Amino acid sequence: MYPGLIAYQGAPGAFSEEAAWYFGGQQAALLPCASFASLFDRVVTGQTYWGIVPIENTLAGPVQICVDLMAAHKHELVIVDTIQLRITYALIAGSADTIEEIRKVWSHPMALRQCKTFFACHPRIEAVSVYDSAGAVQLMATRKHLGVAAIANTRCVDLYGGRILRTSLEDNPENYTRFLLITHLRNYSF
Repeated sequence: MYPGLIAYQGAPGAFSEEAAWYFGGQQAALLPCASFASLFDRVVTGQTYWGIVPIENTLAGPVQICVDLMAAHKHELVIVDTIQLRITYALIAGSADTIEEIRKVWSHPMALRQCKTFFACHPRIEAVSVYDSAGAVQLMATRKHLGVAAIANTRCVDLYGGRILRTSLEDNPENYTRFLLITHLRNYSF
């Protein structure tokens, strides 16, 4: 276990939060960040001790913004640990009762890329990128748009409401994301 405040990108319910629990335990002090830039800034400036960074996915490839931010801070940050999480997506509806009623699906761009087969099978449904998959469910629940659903972790239903219309939306069951646990060099002793 890694004690101390852990920053992750996204709203509660994000897969990054799950990775943070892996490293810090279920009682860990977590800080959700709206963007990856904000997460990196908080680790670099010492506002948090740790950061959770998704770096690559088996279906969608590298999380380029995180690769770029790691490179930009290569003299300040160190990778302490890593984990691969199995990523399983659900289609979560707010007001729609069936998939046929859905016109738009919101999620993080990486999540949408991992569910291309679903969109190929439902060409009338528009994929809409938002900052975070869990945030998409939170946004959907608060705005109550007709015909809108989200792709996210099933746990988001417990947090924000909605109904699961379908599970295992990812294109391949071998869908894993590798997460890094990072800290500032000043916090790490070799």
